[in-house]
Amino acid sequence: MSDTFEGLATRELTDMVALARSSGESNSPLLDHLQGLYEGLGWTASRFPLNGGGEARANLLVANSDTPSVLFDVHTDTVPPGDLDRWTETEGGPRSVTRNADNLYGLGTSDTLGSGAVLNALALSGRFPNGTAIVFTTDEEVGALGAAELLRVKAIPESVRMMVVCEPTNNLVVQGEKGFVPFDIVARGVVDNAVPGGISDDDVKVVMVVGQEAHSARPFQGKNALFEATQMDDVAELADKLVLGIDCHGIRNKLPGLAVVSWAEPADLQPEGVHAEVKLAPVLDFLTRFQAIIAELDATRDDHFKPPQGTMNVGAVDTVGSDMVFSCDMRPVPACDYNRVLDRVRAEARTAFGEVSLGHPHAALPPVWNQLEPAFEAAIGEQLDVIGKSAYTEAAVYAPAGYPVVIAGPGNLLVHRPNEHVAIAALVAGGDLYEKIARLVTDGPDPGPA
Repeated sequence: MSDTFEGLATRELTDMVALARSSGESNSPLLDHLQGLYEGLGWTASRFPLNGGGEARANLLVANSDTPSVLFDVHTDTVPPGDLDRWTETEGGPRSVTRNADNLYGLGTSDTLGSGAVLNALALSGRFPNGTAIVFTTDEEVGALGAAELLRVKAIPESVRMMVVCEPTNNLVVQGEKGFVPFDIVARGVVDNAVPGGISDDDVKVVMVVGQEAHSARPFQGKNALFEATQMDDVAELADKLVLGIDCHGIRNKLPGLAVVSWAEPADLQPEGVHAEVKLAPVLDFLTRFQAIIAELDATRDDHFKPPQGTMNVGAVDTVGSDMVFSCDMRPVPACDYNRVLDRVRAEARTAFGEVSLGHPHAALPPVWNQLEPAFEAAIGEQLDVIGKSAYTEAAVYAPAGYPVVIAGPGNLLVHRPNEHVAIAALVAGGDLYEKIARLVTDGPDPGPA
């Protein structure tokens, strides 16, 4: 089996999942594997460290020609695994690929290491036409930082006429996507770290709010534990208790599956020592107001997308000194004025907390919709999808720079959650799709708009 395309793709996916790491961690071990593979096949290989050098994270560009026409882009980073106990199919080991029936389970199997494994298997099988290049990028999940670096250092060959951003699309060719607007709401003075009176660990109690992890672009697939907390009687009843902390250390582009509120009875205070207290009421007030703004996004809809409206998420809450930081994102459709929405969020946060600030960890990625050359669309046929992606991809970096871009790859939308998986048959079909696109671009006319 190992010499078949299925066997090659399965082997490569197993190796890549084991070597891959979350955004912000070094991708050097995975790039070492990839560079060795492609140089062994006679392809050229060049690394572009993030931020111009000295970084353990880098982009890797490989090509079988000095003048490639088509460039496949696949990111090497994954989201953090989350609660390991929920990775039941891999017995708590998300970076170890497990086969169950016709699927391969593991972190990144669908987003997007499965695409990378397909590209590797195509190269090993000699199925790519001359004129093909592949770039393996870093830090896509935290704002497409690697893709932005490629543009900054002008690493993309001038001969490239189409870019294929490899993302899970059920092997359909997608023409566009919603935007991605990351932002942080910093509420001042929500935590008092020096309240007189000690609290014994034995007297600390917790309320656990359980949700369901999901990609923040598809909130209907899960439940945000923070939002669930605003509707729970057990949380509301803490108004006359000592709220000691709110723990929800997720990431902005994932619905958090768990939030923990720790508290104690006022009668349990000890005369010596100090303790920290959180002002719970304004936190719940803000989260309620935030959900109301999400509902208002329904007014701007675009049927190119599912869901057709923009979405927003609070993915994590962290305490920094006396401040509370809410890590958020928004997925606007093209007609949405996302700056106006941000103004609304800031205003509601000020109503709830008083003093707040709004910050951006990196620049917003705009919504994208690409018009393709009719002959290219006709050749793709029924695999051309009229619905765009709700999640952002690196297409949001490349399209504004003038590159014709499509988004395509094996895998499903059940990502950024435990038991992520890809069907083995989808990997095989993905190989056929990628080879078809490569040959259309290298042999045919310019695939951009007529």
